[in-house]
Amino acid sequence: MTILIPDNKGHTPVLVSSTRGKFLVRRKLFQGSHPCGIFKYDSDRLDDILGPMIDAALELSVEEKWDNVFTTPKAAFGYLQQKSGTTVQPHACLIPSDWDDAKIKKWGGKDVTFEGGIISYCGISRVHRCNTKVPTFFSRPDFVGLFTQIVGGMSSVLLHNVRHGMAFCRHGAPRKTN
Repeated sequence: MTILIPDNKGHTPVLVSSTRGKFLVRRKLFQGSHPCGIFKYDSDRLDDILGPMIDAALELSVEEKWDNVFTTPKAAFGYLQQKSGTTVQPHACLIPSDWDDAKIKKWGGKDVTFEGGIISYCGISRVHRCNTKVPTFFSRPDFVGLFTQIVGGMSSVLLHNVRHGMAFCRHGAPRKTN
């Protein structure tokens, strides 16, 4: 089953969920909307779909040669601040779940703090462990896209602004570090 999510601004390409919970790139509107698959999913297990969603967004960014892939966290963080137009973004950073505190500290250096069980980057981005392959900064949810949950254990995902709403920090990325 699919739903049509209206798009009056013509955001393309976008990432949408399939009916099997995979992520697909849509490059064209269909009657002014993006078809988005609805898949069976337990909303208590959101972390399970974040990794594949981030991997698909990174793949799209590299494929499109967008400027949101960096080799340092400072560059990725600064990129989202510039794109959002505010110094209170990005609001979240997801890092690989197998990173221990020492690896996080090595990655972020003096910009990472551990306080009261909360990890943050530059005092702004909350850092969360997730099943992602690379650290990923996110702008506010309405800027990066839309997550729609349908009642009854069904879900649908659309990301319409990966280029300006997400920044990836991958070691050895083929991008300048600004």
